[in-house]
Amino acid sequence: MIGTKRYFIVFALFLIVGIISLNLYFQQIRPAKKIDVSSFPYEIDGWKAEDIPIDERSYEILETRDVILREYTKDNQRIILYIVVSLDNRKVSHPPEVCYIGSGIDLVSKRKEAIPYKAGAELLANKMIMQKGQNKEVVLYWYKAGDNFLSSYYSQQLKIALNQLRFKTTSGALIRISSPIIGGEKESVEQLKSFAVNIIPLVLKYIP
Repeated sequence: MIGTKRYFIVFALFLIVGIISLNLYFQQIRPAKKIDVSSFPYEIDGWKAEDIPIDERSYEILETRDVILREYTKDNQRIILYIVVSLDNRKVSHPPEVCYIGSGIDLVSKRKEAIPYKAGAELLANKMIMQKGQNKEVVLYWYKAGDNFLSSYYSQQLKIALNQLRFKTTSGALIRISSPIIGGEKESVEQLKSFAVNIIPLVLKYIP
């Protein structure tokens, strides 16, 4: 009798795990829903943007077409904005240093950078200094899971996965801004942080 009871308990647990796993599987392989990334503003605090073309191979690798890649310019300065987002495929937002290093660009340094963007609210971003030859670039990036901003890829993935266990779809996104270091590194970082403060409310508004 006790053995039979244990059998049914184990069977029930396997059944529950199987249902959850099946649900997560189908959530991962569903085609990504479309969002209107083109609605994201082309002019931000005097910065004006032009789209940078994305080839089909890049879309295939990203597994989504919901991508913003633009060059914003102001007073002979430029900032590259890159946002990749998906409503139901958390794999799209992998750490950007993987792409940089794969392209032959060296990672000089990486650390956390706090960005206060409103009273009592602070975003913790990743700051990287990248170099190829004599050219250096400063990069700030962070992740989005629903309405939450995170500096860790693994924290983002965990949050999305936990929400999926509750059968709640949570969008995931990677937000990256970068700029060449022409003057000093400190000035370039401050310029990117200022730009980040301007785009954070826009990301919350236009990226679900």
